[in-house]
Amino acid sequence: MSMTASVIDTHDGLDGLEDRWERLRKECGAGIYSSYFLTRSWLENYRAVSSPRIVLVEEHGELVGLAPLAVHTHRSGRLSVNVLALAGRVAGRLFISPSTILLRPGRDDALEPMLKAMRGMDWSFLSAIYMEDIHPASRFIEVAGRTWRPEPHPENSLVILSLPEGDISAMYEAGARRSFEKRSRALERGGHKVSLRKVASEDLDRAVETYARQHIERWENKGGSYFRNPENVLFLRSALKEAALRNKSFAHEILIDGEVAAQNFGFVEGDRAYSYRLGMNDAFARYSPGWMVKHFGMTDLRDNGVIKCDFGVGEEKFKTMMGGTTIPLIGFRASRGLMSLLSRAQSIKERFERREHSSSRADVGPNA
Repeated sequence: MSMTASVIDTHDGLDGLEDRWERLRKECGAGIYSSYFLTRSWLENYRAVSSPRIVLVEEHGELVGLAPLAVHTHRSGRLSVNVLALAGRVAGRLFISPSTILLRPGRDDALEPMLKAMRGMDWSFLSAIYMEDIHPASRFIEVAGRTWRPEPHPENSLVILSLPEGDISAMYEAGARRSFEKRSRALERGGHKVSLRKVASEDLDRAVETYARQHIERWENKGGSYFRNPENVLFLRSALKEAALRNKSFAHEILIDGEVAAQNFGFVEGDRAYSYRLGMNDAFARYSPGWMVKHFGMTDLRDNGVIKCDFGVGEEKFKTMMGGTTIPLIGFRASRGLMSLLSRAQSIKERFERREHSSSRADVGPNA
């Protein structure tokens, strides 16, 4: 039997796929944002705006390739365009990124049936951006480039921290370390009690509601908060709970005099942690509690076996000030059909790109 490609376009179609998906993901070295549970949680929570188009490539019943795709509609004026993209990327919704194409090692031949299935879908824009630079992604870009004409795409990087033994602040830039120590002394002189709380799974509802409320308060006069959209609150809660069921989550809070001053939510797999959402209470902004929740949270993660901490997509200054190393991400974009001929296409794509890029930063900084 030769390789066959099939497309899952319903949520129920994902039932029973987790074990095979996860085995393939780990074989090719893809990170947690390409996982079954995060992809499914995202698709189910945002079903009103995005629909699954998961491509499975199988041979003799074995899964050798998988493209975690979804389709959504991008609107520009009166024009609507179907966008085929990696699941987890719709403007105004929480992203899961970087995700990637999955291939079993040595099975680059799975790309041909995968791309054939993609050619049969209804789309005008293809967007596979912000992928980890691993072999399946780079080969996908190479082979897709022979099928569709590659177009410019937004570039970005991932920031990774290698956690040291001893004091976590040893990896900070000198100025950042002095600032952190100064704020810590100010809290001590003021008689404030500072503590790290590890949020239990049964307390996640409360923690996420606190996060959403503080995000809304912080951004209300700065263009508004996307946590006014209940879909985003529901997804964050769902993603963390699904991760907790698999022992793959962390949730940290810094308390100052018993009040939540900052929070950091994320995922853990093996010796790697993924910082996903960081928030703070503006009432404590002068103490930079975002730095504190990162500092004490990374200490806790390190003490529990984590070696590397993924600070997510985006090169915000605080990430390198904390000692992070930037790793470029890769991507592929293409268009087809009438869109490639319309004179308006370029401006539409540019607007889509700006919206896509502006919402890409999941871990937006200690003071954001």
